[in-house]
Amino acid sequence: MATMQKHRDRTEARISQFLSLGGNDIPFEKFSIKPQLWSARSASSIQLEVYAVPGLERIPFDEAVRGRYEPAQVGMPLGPSWATFWFRVTAAVPIEFAGQEVVLNFDADCEAMVWSKTGVALQGLTGGQRSWGETRRVDFRLTERAVAGEVFSLYVEVACNQLWGNGEPADPDRYYTLKVVELAVPNRLAWSLLWDMEILLGIIQKVDSNSQVRADALYSANKILNTFRHNKPETLEAAHAIAKEFFAERRDTGGDKIHEVTAIGHCHIDTGFLWPYDETKRKSARSWATQLRHMEYYPDFIFAASQAQQYEWVEDLYPELFSRIQKMSKEGRFVPMAGTWVEMDTNMPTGEALCRQFLYGQRYMKSRFGSRSPLCWLPDSFGFTAQLPQIIEQSGMKYFFTTKLDWNTFNKFPNTTFTWRALDGTPVLTHFASASTYVSPGRVEDIVMSVTNNKDKFFTRRSLLPYGNGDGGGGPTPTFIERLERMKNLQGLQATVRFASPVTFFEDLEKESVDLNEWIGELYLEYHRGTYTSQALVKRYNRKSEVLLRELDLLFAILHAKVLAPSAPKPPDSMLEGKPMLDSFWKTVLLNQFHDVLPGSSIALLYTEVWKMYEDLLTMGTKLKKEWFEYLLSPSILPRSPMSKQSRLSAKRLSGNVIIFNTTSSPLLQHVVEVPCDWMSASAQSLSQIAAEGTCLAVVDEVPPWSCKTFSLDSLVEKSTVNTVSVKRENSIDCAGAGSASGFVTVEKLDSTVMVENSFIKVAFDIHGRIVSFIVKSIQREAIADGALANQFVLYEDLPLTYDAWELEAYHAEKSWSFESLGILEVEEEGPVRAVLRVSHVISEGSTLSQKVIITGGSEYIEFDTHVNWHEDRVIMKVEFPLNVSCDYATYETAFGVVRRPTHYNTTWDLARFEVCAHRFADLSEYDFGVALLNDCKYGHSCYKNVMRLTLLKAPKVPDADCDMGEHRFKYALYPHVGSFNASDVVARAYQFNVEPMIFFGQSTDCFDETFFQWDAKNVVLESVKRAEPPEDWVDGVKPKAPASSGSWWAKPKSNATVDVVLRFYEAYGGRATARIACSLPLQNPKLCNILEDAGEPVKIDAAGRWIVEFAPFKIVSIRATLGG
Repeated sequence: MATMQKHRDRTEARISQFLSLGGNDIPFEKFSIKPQLWSARSASSIQLEVYAVPGLERIPFDEAVRGRYEPAQVGMPLGPSWATFWFRVTAAVPIEFAGQEVVLNFDADCEAMVWSKTGVALQGLTGGQRSWGETRRVDFRLTERAVAGEVFSLYVEVACNQLWGNGEPADPDRYYTLKVVELAVPNRLAWSLLWDMEILLGIIQKVDSNSQVRADALYSANKILNTFRHNKPETLEAAHAIAKEFFAERRDTGGDKIHEVTAIGHCHIDTGFLWPYDETKRKSARSWATQLRHMEYYPDFIFAASQAQQYEWVEDLYPELFSRIQKMSKEGRFVPMAGTWVEMDTNMPTGEALCRQFLYGQRYMKSRFGSRSPLCWLPDSFGFTAQLPQIIEQSGMKYFFTTKLDWNTFNKFPNTTFTWRALDGTPVLTHFASASTYVSPGRVEDIVMSVTNNKDKFFTRRSLLPYGNGDGGGGPTPTFIERLERMKNLQGLQATVRFASPVTFFEDLEKESVDLNEWIGELYLEYHRGTYTSQALVKRYNRKSEVLLRELDLLFAILHAKVLAPSAPKPPDSMLEGKPMLDSFWKTVLLNQFHDVLPGSSIALLYTEVWKMYEDLLTMGTKLKKEWFEYLLSPSILPRSPMSKQSRLSAKRLSGNVIIFNTTSSPLLQHVVEVPCDWMSASAQSLSQIAAEGTCLAVVDEVPPWSCKTFSLDSLVEKSTVNTVSVKRENSIDCAGAGSASGFVTVEKLDSTVMVENSFIKVAFDIHGRIVSFIVKSIQREAIADGALANQFVLYEDLPLTYDAWELEAYHAEKSWSFESLGILEVEEEGPVRAVLRVSHVISEGSTLSQKVIITGGSEYIEFDTHVNWHEDRVIMKVEFPLNVSCDYATYETAFGVVRRPTHYNTTWDLARFEVCAHRFADLSEYDFGVALLNDCKYGHSCYKNVMRLTLLKAPKVPDADCDMGEHRFKYALYPHVGSFNASDVVARAYQFNVEPMIFFGQSTDCFDETFFQWDAKNVVLESVKRAEPPEDWVDGVKPKAPASSGSWWAKPKSNATVDVVLRFYEAYGGRATARIACSLPLQNPKLCNILEDAGEPVKIDAAGRWIVEFAPFKIVSIRATLGG
């Protein structure tokens, strides 16, 4: 008698119990399907030996097989965290297993890799996981038809970490246990019934309760349970026949068109996260070897993986595995989506760094796999910068995929498939996974959600579903594939399922979608706002490295012009290998811009490695910069084009000189240089202001953009002390002159304030270093809100609901307090060249802050040089500036442009942006006046009403318990300006606040004045100058037998060789311009090019030899030209 319709919920529970899925299944497990999955098991014929690798080394196979192996047994401990054990497994097939499929079950409670005895990486294993049947995979198929007595010899490399590392924070002393080593015969009929029942249960639980397919699934599943008897194996076949009939009767052979879900096997591997980079290398190999093995048994299975860095690691460390990946790529089974170097954060990197992500990724794709990727694949990054569509399009791509905006906490993003437009209007076809996951296990609920959560079913019938274990790698298991196979064309589901590559999906989407909605500007993630601040040292290193690489690229390009000169001296050895070094530097920066590394959401062990990488880069790069700059200044003549007739080299003998190279797109005005006093004459030293550090101060003025200019140190000091105002320091001069003298600064101490004044600004500080008044003298405008204090430090409780290092909740602003004790402002330098005030505060019992407040004679802003000793627990620190400015939006710098965000909370969309990311500045402006907040290494900002805040430090404890504890150094500046933001020079000031001029002190017989690039459009910025990339050594995935030496190609070219240079500009304010660009370098045949440096249309040239280039708002324009002799 069938009574299930009277108690459907109890029948559903009964099915779960049969699948051993419930919490109370243990007493009834023997009645479930689980004991039926293995027909036989045996460990008696296995010989097991182990080699414990010393320390925490990760060694290659060739070294491992030479290790000293000792007898091992099940139950032995494996550890500590990150240790490696190599097992040698010798297994003989028992007589009773003859003629059957035999697998090795090897569960080390952690991750492992199976190797052949000849060193072929065969398959990854994941043991000891919390969810049986999902992430757990411990079986390795030895043979489909065993021969009695046949012996199998294998190696198993065990890594003492689980799929998700060793905890959050990582436990350095975690141990695992070797749980299972056995031979087993799988019961494929039982496995098939298991997968059938999982789909039936999914239909019962997730499909519309009134649908016929749900009723049929419940009936069939119940009938199966009534047929199966745990102690009667023959009932398995009858039960399986019921399931088989259900699926056969509902196989759609091509009826009405319904929604189609494209399922793509995927393995999201966080390049750095809860494990170090070296473990990621092994995770990549384990995961990808496993997917190649799936392809042997599932002919329709297709797998896709991103991140060129991971491919390069596999290529270098696992060449045989890499060659198999290349082979399956040609067959369309293994789809490389490595169009970026890593899956990077897109909020914090500069526009140029984002370009290099695509440049290095696409070049790697083309060289190793024969083609570029048309798809930008960033499923897990924490929001997306407004210019990304333009960068994507200029990198040879058409499509963009992510899932992350479904994590929004305030508002549901309104689209699934849409056209996303950059600030300049460039479109890219965009799709979000409507199942809201990139790690689907292939369950019915994901197919259903792919339809029900798709917000654009009016315009398209397609959704993409990436499936497979991820974050820690792994990828699809056979279970995932089997589930999806059963849902192909299954009538009654909301969608059909097909296996195809993501590129095929997007191509079909592009052909069939109509009337798609558009989204313009940034894709702001309403989550993970703490990532703009966590791990402050990494963010500082990132900014400094980006600046340094920009300078090295520039010098390397210019030096090649000098090498071409017939009289040029032999270049330094570092230049001969300059390209490989620059590539290495850039790849380090790009790697560390991965979306869990730069954002600050990884473990301490990884950051120890990352800091060392940055420190090495900055040390070596700074040395190279000095060496290359000095070579540039060597006494030989750079070749000149007709456009540089006014450029000159003089042979004036100087007792001491300084050469300034301004590499920004604006003039360098009234810049203070700290000069070693022994480089100046005694008379000059007597006139100079002596800094607190013992150096002499001099002022250089009017260094044009992109120019080198030489100054006599003695004459600089004379100019710096003529007509100075009276100063009060005993060791300073006391010259007559008017108080309005241009270029000098005074300090006046009053009862409760300290007043600092130069020709441009007049600032009053209270005794604690807070700004009471800030007047722009040219218009007598007060910048600080009436009665308010600026440069005020505020602490907030930072207790997010989840994701400690990642998150910052809106309610943090409701609970704040000031420092425990405020210090007293002291005057350290009083001018005339520079005024420096110093104050030290006690933040708390464990933390302190000291700050130098700096105003120079020619400065229009206040600089705050800040040092913090930070030891807090879940506290966040901000500095705030209440301004005498009213505007309903603030302007923030982003990659290649700016974005405007509201300064009010009118809607939930406005409130959600209570903390935002910006690069070098944020600006609040009215029609005729504004104030910008500049910084040298910070990214977290907020502006509510008239109060601008810069987020300085965070103190999370997960996943790094010591995150940001210790010393910090950073600078910021407050810059009021006349006119609105669009009429200001904020972009230039912020650029120069971050990019110091190159300075060379010397007594050379030559001085060097040269303007390398100049143009007449103030809203156009030259972001980078670089040597064009060389031809790929690889062609269509084939490595040459005798690869060309990169060093010789980048050394002094032969007389008939050509060298190309790439210049990348962008329009910075949202306007139009016609730029007439002049170059002193002999650049010929200029052509527009994309980010990949593919040459396009020729650039127009006027009668004066200047390049005529049109700029639309926020347009990125790259030009490739040939460097002639």
